[in-house]
Amino acid sequence: MAECNGKDTTYRWGKETTEALIRMRAENDALFTGAKYSATVGWRTVLEKMGLLGEVEPRQAKKKWDNLKKKYKERKYLGTNTAAIWPWFNIMDEVMEHKPLAPLVLRVCFPEDTPGPAAAVGNQVAVGNQVEVEKVKVGEEEEEEEEPVPGPQRKRRRDRDDELLDLLRDDIQQQREDIRLQREDIRLQREDMHQQREDMRLQREDMRLQREDMRQQREDMRQQREDMRQLREADERRERENKERMERLFALLERIVERQ
Repeated sequence: MAECNGKDTTYRWGKETTEALIRMRAENDALFTGAKYSATVGWRTVLEKMGLLGEVEPRQAKKKWDNLKKKYKERKYLGTNTAAIWPWFNIMDEVMEHKPLAPLVLRVCFPEDTPGPAAAVGNQVAVGNQVEVEKVKVGEEEEEEEEPVPGPQRKRRRDRDDELLDLLRDDIQQQREDIRLQREDIRLQREDMHQQREDMRLQREDMRLQREDMRQQREDMRQQREDMRQLREADERRERENKERMERLFALLERIVERQ
């Protein structure tokens, strides 16, 4: 649905394209999950369905939508919410409050001097397919007619979109939880490796202390053997001295006896 802008090369958002943008954004709300690049993909899909892909960049559509939301919130919370002040309030309220949207009115642009059946009978309504066709002069302002009509099919589709969105959110949440658990596992593995290295260091320290103890024990045994050797030598020396003393004493006694 493109706006009739004549030969003007600069694209301008008109009433038809603005309404189509709002409706397409609402119908494809499930595409805007908040994930990385989801907004770009969603706006490309919206523009492709509108037939504006190539004429309008996704960033331009996003900027237009952000401006609409900003103006809606200003009028919603400031109380200036009448359609006379801002014609997009009703449809934006339906979208933002998740209300059933009114049927889309297709407007066909005719030059002011174009003859045809529509010029004779004025506005025509095709009841069979519920599509309203109006003769509108180029550049002429149109009045908004918003009649919210409950649509079971639209509700079922919105429910399916909500379920899909919930599934996507659950999947993202589960992925985040898996990533968190993986990070926790990696942290625990690192702590285990650190603990293992610490245990190995303590084991090496214990082995070093055991070797030091064994060396000290060997040194003590060597010292004990040395002490025992010195004790034996001292005993042997005292024994020899006692023996020599006794021999001298006996020799002295023998000489005394011989003199008598």
